[in-house]
Amino acid sequence: YLFGIRTLRSSLRPCGFVRALARIVLVWVDLPFFVTPTPAAISMVLSVKLQRLGDRVADTVVVNANSIG
Repeated sequence: YLFGIRTLRSSLRPCGFVRALARIVLVWVDLPFFVTPTPAAISMVLSVKLQRLGDRVADTVVVNANSIG
């Protein structure tokens, strides 16, 4: 809410606890020890929807909260 973004399923429904948990767990793969964002950047560049690895696994997208009404 602070940045005006929301995480939704790819069907634009709320993502739910399990999908949110999957995204959070995979942050440790995308950002190893929070030292470098390179793996996350690579996974986003290789994705059509600009999704990082956690979003692909959880089938979620991050959207601008103002654009979904």
